[in-house]
Amino acid sequence: MTVEPKLLEVQRVSIILIIFTVVSLKILDLNLTPPKVTKKDLQIDINTASKKQLTKVPYIGNKTADKIIGIRNSSGKIDNIYKLKEIRNFNKFKYYIKVE
Repeated sequence: MTVEPKLLEVQRVSIILIIFTVVSLKILDLNLTPPKVTKKDLQIDINTASKKQLTKVPYIGNKTADKIIGIRNSSGKIDNIYKLKEIRNFNKFKYYIKVE
């Protein structure tokens, strides 16, 4: 049984390239895993958010943002998101907001 020299050479080169790639990644220490983002990281603080930031939240449009800002201005600070429960779509946008 004979093995073709070209096939052996291709296998050798392939193994060398694989080893080189693995060693290079270890040396560069690339963080190839995406950062862990929690739901809490995506929430915005309704006490500090501007109208523009509020309108980027799903289910909050200009009118809803104005209502939130109005409640915030009249009470000074919103200490619980459930103060907004009378606002339309509250049950939909409550997952995207927080108070700190």
